[in-house]
Amino acid sequence: MIKNRFSLGFLALFIVVIFSCKSKQATVKETSPPPPPNSDISEKVETTDAVVNALLLGLTNLEGVTAERIETQNESYDYMFELQIEQPVDHFDVSKGTFKQKVYLSHLDFNKPMVMYLNGYTAGSNSYVTEAAQILESNQIHVEHRFFSNSRPETIPWDLLTIEQSAYDHHRIVELLKTFYTKPWVSTGISKGGMVTIFHKRFFPNDVAVAMPYVAPLNTERHDPRVYEHLNNVGTEECRNAVTEYQRELLIYRDEALALFEKYSDKAGYVYPHGLEASFELSVLEFSFAFWQWSGDCATIPSQESSVEDKMKYLFYTIDAPSFFNESTLTDILPFFYQGYYEIGMYGYEVDKFKGLTQIYTEEVDNYRTFIPKDMDVIYNPEPVRDVINWLDENGNNMIYIYGDLDPWGATAYEPTENTNSLFLNLENGNHGTRLINFPQDTRAAAMDSLQVWISRR
Repeated sequence: MIKNRFSLGFLALFIVVIFSCKSKQATVKETSPPPPPNSDISEKVETTDAVVNALLLGLTNLEGVTAERIETQNESYDYMFELQIEQPVDHFDVSKGTFKQKVYLSHLDFNKPMVMYLNGYTAGSNSYVTEAAQILESNQIHVEHRFFSNSRPETIPWDLLTIEQSAYDHHRIVELLKTFYTKPWVSTGISKGGMVTIFHKRFFPNDVAVAMPYVAPLNTERHDPRVYEHLNNVGTEECRNAVTEYQRELLIYRDEALALFEKYSDKAGYVYPHGLEASFELSVLEFSFAFWQWSGDCATIPSQESSVEDKMKYLFYTIDAPSFFNESTLTDILPFFYQGYYEIGMYGYEVDKFKGLTQIYTEEVDNYRTFIPKDMDVIYNPEPVRDVINWLDENGNNMIYIYGDLDPWGATAYEPTENTNSLFLNLENGNHGTRLINFPQDTRAAAMDSLQVWISRR
């Protein structure tokens, strides 16, 4: 368990900072950062509530920030706050208004590093402690992505949901909170959050000492063909055949399978905007991607001799492919789908293996209208991600990329060039849940050593 430390020096400092800050100051840089705490008395402080209240007041005196202390959601931290940080809707034209972005702050020690955990979606809670924060025994912030959940303006200007705008959001957060957290910063994120971590690093490389993206694809086409290539070659031939045969069985016994699909959808409370039959076929086609993303354990696939009901239970309760086409999913993560078809890429489904078995999706499935509403038109632009890759090739230093080799999102993984010092870790038989702790001890140790060395140089 991580211990918490405050100091009387910081209590005095916060009083100075609070009263020296101008109300709604023009820039955060006008406020001097705090000096290191007095280590001689940091363990003797009995007025922690006063210090926490001073921190809370100091946060609310930052430009465009509101803050409240919340109940701790993880035993690693005694002090947690929820911040609402005002962000420009357009960082290049502030006349377009602002929105409030949610950020969770888990405070440990001002004399420790800060880990910025970038969520690519909604930050529903603050219970997760990143591996970087555990390794460094550090403070942590958890940042909700722009235009997800309540971190959005009343009406979303979709053309401003870009990787560059989000990078500027995160840069502003760093600038604000470095007022109090002056030790080295580390950024990290998982999946789309890993992509966001990479994007922030590209635009503001000096914000953080180290970036640790996990299982982060970098697609260079709207439907990157490397995903299909991966699915046709991943694992063993025996396992790939078992995946295909499982999908075919559900389609061969369509009538029984469709009735069971409706039964288990009702139990799950799923509602399908595309209709029952279309969502059934989509779920069967999605299965191969979802299986390799989250499992890869072929021993769990129901055999050809198993009942259709057992096969349907597997589709719902082990892989849960149908949830991807549920109404709430299509609504809640619409910003992700928009970004996929605007800048960061998505994937579709090949159907050649199922010719004569599908009735609705008889050609390659583009998925554009699966996920993008009919009243919305999105034109894909590959250049932003290609620009990021070009920058990484020459400048992407002090980064630790973590992947699992079964994961189809890893089909478009970024592998650093010899021009940089960054590390590429790809776990054999790892899936989308791959973390540093899953690697052999010597690999973990090398990554942790690099993390510590890079931080020590800041």
